[in-house]
Amino acid sequence: MKFKETLLSQKRGKAELAVLLLYAVGTFVIMLFHEPWLDEAQSWQIARCASIREILFEIPHYEGHPPFWHLLLVPFAKLGAPYEITNHLINFCFCVPAIAVLLYKSPFPKVIRCALPFSYPLFYQLGVINRPYSPMMLAIFLAASCYPTRHKRPVRFVLFLCLFCLTSAYAVVIAGGICVAWTVEIFLEYRKSGAWKHLVRDTRPWCLCGILILALVLLALCYPAPDVFTNTKDFGFDERFFLVRYALMLPFDGLFGIMISEAGGMVTDLGYFLTLFAGILVWALMIVLAKANHKLLLLLCTYGGLAVFFALIYGSVHHVAVAVLCQIFFFWVLLAEEHRLPKWFYKIGQKIESSFTRKLAVLTACIAGCLPIYCAGVASYLEIQHPYGPRELADFLIENDLTERRIFAQCRMYYEGRIDTTLIHEDEDEEEDVEYTTVWDETLPAQIPRIKYMIPNIQYLTTAIQPYFEENPVANYNAGDPGKDYMLWRNERSYWEDITQDWEEEGLPEVCIGLVPLQYIFSEEELDGVEYVWVGTIHYGNVWRLNWDRTPIIIYLRSDLMDEYPQFEQIHYAYNDDY
Repeated sequence: MKFKETLLSQKRGKAELAVLLLYAVGTFVIMLFHEPWLDEAQSWQIARCASIREILFEIPHYEGHPPFWHLLLVPFAKLGAPYEITNHLINFCFCVPAIAVLLYKSPFPKVIRCALPFSYPLFYQLGVINRPYSPMMLAIFLAASCYPTRHKRPVRFVLFLCLFCLTSAYAVVIAGGICVAWTVEIFLEYRKSGAWKHLVRDTRPWCLCGILILALVLLALCYPAPDVFTNTKDFGFDERFFLVRYALMLPFDGLFGIMISEAGGMVTDLGYFLTLFAGILVWALMIVLAKANHKLLLLLCTYGGLAVFFALIYGSVHHVAVAVLCQIFFFWVLLAEEHRLPKWFYKIGQKIESSFTRKLAVLTACIAGCLPIYCAGVASYLEIQHPYGPRELADFLIENDLTERRIFAQCRMYYEGRIDTTLIHEDEDEEEDVEYTTVWDETLPAQIPRIKYMIPNIQYLTTAIQPYFEENPVANYNAGDPGKDYMLWRNERSYWEDITQDWEEEGLPEVCIGLVPLQYIFSEEELDGVEYVWVGTIHYGNVWRLNWDRTPIIIYLRSDLMDEYPQFEQIHYAYNDDY
């Protein structure tokens, strides 16, 4: 009984301190192995290369986030601070205080307070990966800790919400929901008392007006540009319907799910239905608890609003950590104030007399609670075992003296037909109208499906290697604006032919990274007798829960240059085992 009371205790002591230290040491150690992903490299390059005017007024229209994170990186990036460790330390300085607030200020039972920091979203997605979601975590936890005193000390509460809004467009949606629910509370309070004459002297409406102005400014800064690139523009019914279904899975998948890949694919059909069923159950539980505690409007405006935004406007499975933060906020404020359970909860509990059933329920809860910790452990192990890839590619180019060569890199392409093979050989026919994954070939020009259009600006791998160089080494990077060493999320499908014509005028590349569709850029006469041979392979992949999703990137060298690089031998499928 004493052990059970300890697990459910609200007392803070050595356990919380031990968890905080273990979280700090654990995330810092995994950070040292973590190679920054595309989003992290993009943010660093914006801070390093863009002007303050661009960061404030141009880039947010394409990045979809307020400029807070980029401005935070600016002094470090522009002064030449080391790329990886600086990113890690900045993220670390937000995550550890956020976990301290969770441990020492949240109303959760001790067992939950001490387990949450080691869940996959809080430990790996927010603690290890360096993105603006780490200050978002600190801000929403601070706001949650001030929620019970929001009527007495509204300025402090709104200031934390303002910090929250600065971190992400998702945060603006969530904070907007909090403020809508709070506004209704204030309105009902005045309607009940009838003391409308005191409204002008009330600090709360003025605070709400202030955050409204900030939100409008941030939305104006982040409003998508007409030519912004986003995957959702190309979503058909199936992709959009998946996001709608995923909104139902969200409450369960955020913390406990292991069946959905980063690309949105299901591990098994059974896993899909179980995740969907569990998600609907958690939704029902949250709605019942919210209604019993007069928090239904808050739930619908925050978590519900985020789910709708996620499903209908913009969302991606790898943004699930944002939903988890919103979910934690909801349960935090539910427990922080006087909380009640519906009477039928107690009646059901009293009717369950079977000891086996009770033990089974406890065991199920324990397994569910261990799943997010297990995911964090596996993800951390995979992070140590496998590199992300761009650092290895940058080293390959530098060590083999290829940086002064004319380099072309693969950009985003859309094909007329889709193929289901990851290897294409010249003697195999192309398959059309089936699911597409990755196209490879031993040599370039490659035998590839007909290209519908390319988006030359969208080069993920090239962006990820930029922080490792003083100057951009890739000749076809940033179509139309080669001076920018960060990716412009612009959809150039309408004029990609004009851009490729500029590339043609500058001449054939000497090195190709990935599949470069040379026959769509250069004429048959220019390519006559020209061949690019496979000389290296880089594994490009990131960790998602229990998986390391890798894509081999083939490096090609123009065959007439092979004599200048005796360290290279042409690689063939017949003897290459590294893909």
